Amino acid sequence: MRTPTDWSVLAKARGRELTPAELERIVEPLRTLESRFRPLAALLSRDCEPATVFHADPEPKE
Repeated sequence: MRTPTDWSVLAKARGRELTPAELERIVEPLRTLESRFRPLAALLSRDCEPATVFHADPEPKE
């Protein structure tokens, strides 16, 4: 199993200037989502692996 993502470090590395309270308010839901979805993703077979990159077609201009 992979090491959980350190969302605080990622936010700081991207130059986000957040107070500790703001950072925790953002990071806590991400931790929860990761802890719930990581075990589910591990149950998928290789041919059902979720896409890690998604390129959406641009929306048509009117």
